Amino acid sequence: MIILIKGNIKYPLTLDPSVWIFDDRKIPFENFLTGKDDTKDCEEKYNSYEQKIKPPVQASLEKFKQAGPGSGSYIMPLKPFIERSEPAIASNNAILLSNNNTLIAELSINELMESALLFAIEGKQISEGGPGHLYLSNNQTSVPIKGFSNIIIV
Repeated sequence: MIILIKGNIKYPLTLDPSVWIFDDRKIPFENFLTGKDDTKDCEEKYNSYEQKIKPPVQASLEKFKQAGPGSGSYIMPLKPFIERSEPAIASNNAILLSNNNTLIAELSINELMESALLFAIEGKQISEGGPGHLYLSNNQTSVPIKGFSNIIIV
């Protein structure tokens, strides 16, 4: 399952959370819930031009080779993807839609930029309510947004 980012943006993107398990920018879900700040590490890993074109995966591949498939739960910040799509300056909101174009949620572009997508639970891809669960803040009581497959920037 994929997530499409489209709308009032320069570059439409297709996100495939099933391959993020190998992406070095992922954050353990427990760290996200406790507020441990791994976003600086994520931004540093993403800053070079080459890594914008080709996401960093080397450290995750090495861990995978040594330990086998992961068993943790992981979340991915959406900020690098939203920035890469280059939303129009006039864009202020995002609409989350299901596969059959049912409205799931409306967010500000700032809320979307600060959100993160839970894409693996106990080492397995999310299938129920997936392809991911969107968390809006580093807050343990935050209820995730589920069941969307389209992010429309308006």
